[in-house]
Amino acid sequence: MILKLEGISKSYQDKKALIDFTATLKEGVYGLLGQNGAGKTTLINIIAGILNANEGRILYNGINVKKMGVDFISAIGYLPQFPQFYKNFKALEFLRYICAIKGVPEKVGAERIAKLLEMVNLSDVANKKIGTFSGGMRQRLGIAQAMVNDPGILILDEPTAGLDPKERIRFRNLISKFSKDRIVLLATHIVSDIEYISNEVILLREGILIKQNKPTVLMEEIRHKIWEVQVDAENSQMYLDKYSIGNIVFNEGHYVLRIISAEKPCAAAVPIAPNLEDVFLYHCEAGASR
Repeated sequence: MILKLEGISKSYQDKKALIDFTATLKEGVYGLLGQNGAGKTTLINIIAGILNANEGRILYNGINVKKMGVDFISAIGYLPQFPQFYKNFKALEFLRYICAIKGVPEKVGAERIAKLLEMVNLSDVANKKIGTFSGGMRQRLGIAQAMVNDPGILILDEPTAGLDPKERIRFRNLISKFSKDRIVLLATHIVSDIEYISNEVILLREGILIKQNKPTVLMEEIRHKIWEVQVDAENSQMYLDKYSIGNIVFNEGHYVLRIISAEKPCAAAVPIAPNLEDVFLYHCEAGASR
């Protein structure tokens, strides 16, 4: 299973949302990472067929998706950033409705729905109205509806926004389960959502693909560019103004700063191991010292 995006560009009047985006995706989880406005949602909407690119083409297993038409759309499961539900529908009714829309045969759909409800831990509330569900329950129902057609490509747009930490962990575990034998594209600006489950990370900045690689490789690339510095309150502002700061901790009358910088910020700076959030800040945050 291979999804190729070749030279994808998209503009809205004078704004370029995507610029010559080219990437190859195979089975596994891909974390699409970038600041708000980096082009993440535009990219996934183009893949899902919601938007048309101005330039470029998409190939699925070697075939142009425009020639595939509805066959390609049928291969996609999609959870938008703000999924809409019929609040008076029961969860089971809603999934049956989605199966009917997606052309899933009734018997096949019934089996998938039962399995999916169990996987997303909603079996015991299958006959309750969606309007009574918490945010986390609605997101889990959202991923179930995206999976009823057994898609080869699963697209998730900011799926954990607004969820509490427990639900975010639960959702990440679900994504890992669903990634077997399919391409999962997870768009987010929450780094921890993809740090542990992504096979590769795709970094977008202002519509441009700047990095695509395994998280471990991306972290290794910025080794010796992450520093810890202990400063007093009087001098802390100077560092805040000059450097990209990954973290600040007040400890026993001093500030401990995590600084992202290609150059050693001061003689007292100590190099520390990078994490994926450091990668994000180093490449994507405006003003990051390079």
